[in-house]
Amino acid sequence: LSDPLNPTPLGAYVGAYVHDVTVRNDVAYASFIYIGQTAILDVSNPAAIETLAVLSSPEGWDHQAWPTDDGRHLFTTHERAFSHLRTWNVEDLSTIVSVDEFQTGAGATVHNVYLRGNTAFVSYYTEGLQVLDVTNPARMIPVGFYDTYAGSGLFNGDWSAFPFTRSGNVYL
Repeated sequence: LSDPLNPTPLGAYVGAYVHDVTVRNDVAYASFIYIGQTAILDVSNPAAIETLAVLSSPEGWDHQAWPTDDGRHLFTTHERAFSHLRTWNVEDLSTIVSVDEFQTGAGATVHNVYLRGNTAFVSYYTEGLQVLDVTNPARMIPVGFYDTYAGSGLFNGDWSAFPFTRSGNVYL
């Protein structure tokens, strides 16, 4: 980005449609919404992106993924009715295991998850913001919520939360 008006491409991922991607250091977590998978990619050399692992969720529609600070667990969302927030143990990329799941009310749709320390901020559309203690990622504990929409419908309400403010406020 030395010339922001004319950025120089360094590489590209060629494969399935990537709906959302989270990058932490040299690892990218790419969500393939249409095929229900999430790939863990080595992006240390953008000209030669390498697939480290691919996980498939029972819900499909992998929408977004967010790793824990230590990189040992990964949280995935699945944008469809009755979907779950899912936690995966990704310590051994040859044996990725789902270790917990969370769902709000019947028919709710989970959209995005962001972690700030041991707290997960999960946007659940009509079920609003769900706040979970994920000190133990294999045992998510609900600790609070804020509903932004009193009605029903698949895509109404809170679709994303931004918990990374200096003030501690969370923007929905």
